[in-house]
Amino acid sequence: NCLLARVNAKTLRMLIISSAFIASLAGSPIAKAQDSKKAEAKAANRTGPKGPITTKWNVAYREVDGKKVKADVYYPKGEGPYPIVVMVHGGAWALGDKLDLIMHGRELANAGFVAVSVNYRLAPKHKIQDQLEDCRAAVKWALTNAGDWSGDKSRVALWGYSAGGHLVSLLALDRQKGDPVYKAVAAGGAPCEF
Repeated sequence: NCLLARVNAKTLRMLIISSAFIASLAGSPIAKAQDSKKAEAKAANRTGPKGPITTKWNVAYREVDGKKVKADVYYPKGEGPYPIVVMVHGGAWALGDKLDLIMHGRELANAGFVAVSVNYRLAPKHKIQDQLEDCRAAVKWALTNAGDWSGDKSRVALWGYSAGGHLVSLLALDRQKGDPVYKAVAAGGAPCEF
């Protein structure tokens, strides 16, 4: 009580905000949601209308400066060939993870697609060119390994939401030598002025 009487209103607000932030780190809804996603990631593969699906977790698709950049791959069990969708998560270019797209990856695999959900190096340390480089490398990696998942290299699409929508839009519009011709680009909530 005495301590609070000596603290001005601005400092008190900062103490309350700081305490709330620190408390939120331990048992926050965000932490609980991440734990839930990890638990779901460990769950058995589901069966969809096209039959059983398989998931490959945390597969490194490139290494930069000693750090592995990883992807998760969801695909139907069967002969295929299945169209390939490279999925890029949102998070204001500085947050988010491929695990955010578990449900979408499984939905696509259940519908007869190979879904490749990718991480990319995050801001502020990594700028947009690094992130585009990662996404482009992910597409090339997915095409190189398409046979492992009965993927059809002639039918490739990009899918992203928010920052991911922005990245897939740029990737499709800034084509480089060796890039595939994308059959579709789904850019949800992309911060773009079309």
